[in-house]
Amino acid sequence: MNANMIDKNKKIEPNDNSQENQEDQQKNDKDKDKDKDKGKFISIGEYLKGEREKRNFSLKKISSQTKIGITILENLESDHLDRLPNRAYIKGFIKSYAKVLNLKVNDCLEILDVTYATKFPNTTIENRNYEDSDKAKFSTLTLSLVGMLFIGIVLAVVFFYSYNSKIKEMVAGQSLEETIVPKIISETTPLNTQKISKTEAKELSEAKAAEAEKQAAIATEKLAQEKKIQEAAILAEKKLKAEESRLAAIAKRTQKARLAAQLAQKKEQEKQKTNDLITAKEKSQRLKEKKLAAKEERKQKKLTSIIKEKKIEFTPLSNNLYAIVENPTEVEMQYLPQKIKHSYYPGKQNIFINAFKGDTWITYKQDEKNIKKFVLKKGRTLLIRADESRIFLGNVNVTKIFLNNKPLKIIARKGVKSLVFPQENANKYKIPLFIYDDKNGTVQASSDYRGLETN
Repeated sequence: MNANMIDKNKKIEPNDNSQENQEDQQKNDKDKDKDKDKGKFISIGEYLKGEREKRNFSLKKISSQTKIGITILENLESDHLDRLPNRAYIKGFIKSYAKVLNLKVNDCLEILDVTYATKFPNTTIENRNYEDSDKAKFSTLTLSLVGMLFIGIVLAVVFFYSYNSKIKEMVAGQSLEETIVPKIISETTPLNTQKISKTEAKELSEAKAAEAEKQAAIATEKLAQEKKIQEAAILAEKKLKAEESRLAAIAKRTQKARLAAQLAQKKEQEKQKTNDLITAKEKSQRLKEKKLAAKEERKQKKLTSIIKEKKIEFTPLSNNLYAIVENPTEVEMQYLPQKIKHSYYPGKQNIFINAFKGDTWITYKQDEKNIKKFVLKKGRTLLIRADESRIFLGNVNVTKIFLNNKPLKIIARKGVKSLVFPQENANKYKIPLFIYDDKNGTVQASSDYRGLETN
């Protein structure tokens, strides 16, 4: 070659002007370094978290809009880049994150590069197997799908790194051959005033252009590979979320059907219990009615026997059993205590009997209650309240009887008296009001005897 040609392994020696430019460039670089030192270093995680909090965005909202798992976002904001997939994935995550917050993507990527250079200067962030704890709870089918997708991604990453290593080796080899050995320029360094020929300059320019084109092609192919890996990861995440939704829907339908079946079974059991209870009540009621009918039959037979044995004859009651004294004297009213007078119940038959002169035996029935009989001793009293009362006294002349706080005038020649309160109900009954069984000392109301219906 011509002596004027520059050796490929050497750089064209600079002149005085180029030396000044170099000094200016070094000065500018120092100024930039000083400017960087003045500002506080902000990592990519701190920057994204700060911008998100300024906009009052929650991680859940970011995850919903970017389709990125919350665990990945938490690691990203905490600068745990070593817990995330390779750098290509992280760039994709940051681009999606920046779009949601309306940030400049290029600025975010520059901050990411600074974060890598600052926090991970001597390590390469490798692709690691990670698994979102929120997704670890799904069924075996979901885990199998994640495993298959993960294997595919690993193979793609291995292929990418293998191919990238070869490219780096080629570039390193070529760069080694074309390493430029700089010369130290001093005042005694002679200036090379020789010029290269046009042909040599053209060849050198074409070689540089070819190399630049080759490097551009390699970079383009590398970007394409990274994009494919990123798209594959996004697609895998979408498929995984779709599968999760499908399984959740199936589980929800299954649970709903199970609850409906349990509810129907419970209703059927309650219905059966109700039917059994009704049946038991009906049986109990029929048995009770049967027992009452048998008891009534025995009572009628007994009454019939007593009536025939004693030859009892029934006669109608008079409607003038007693008279009410409207203007009683103080002597008559002295047998009515004040507490009885004040305990009057309106709408009821308030009957007060005072055995002031001697003993009297008494039998009475109030409403549908059981018959009571006993001897009312001298000085004792009896208060009866009812809608209707039937009373038989064996020695009425030794008593004072009051109805609703008014004394009664009662005439009894033989000392025995049958009374009905209220008096207008007397025509419903016949005397004797009660039938006594001398053998066992029991008593029954004559109104219970069926034979009266034919008399």
